[in-house]
Amino acid sequence: MNEKDFNELKQSVVEVGLMMRGELEPSREFKLKKNKKKTENFQTWAICVSREDDELVPLKLYQIEVYPHLSKVAVKDESGETLICPQEYFLPVKFKEQVTDYLKKVA
Repeated sequence: MNEKDFNELKQSVVEVGLMMRGELEPSREFKLKKNKKKTENFQTWAICVSREDDELVPLKLYQIEVYPHLSKVAVKDESGETLICPQEYFLPVKFKEQVTDYLKKVA
């Protein structure tokens, strides 16, 4: 780093210290635009890959509702109760449309 860049960096660090102590107002402001991509819930088929919950059967196929913003899924257990579980309990499976249609009929 050359001397000019070093001195500019040093001055910036000194200014930040003054701002943090309330002794100097910021000379500029940066605003980051947050990506407001809405993550919607969706339903899919998935295989249970966890033995953490006694209410779920490992390696069984379940229809789950995924809540991406929470990293959670909703699933009906063997007694018909809805459980909220971590997404990592399930491995999503993608089927052909014919298979998905059949599963919806029999589920």
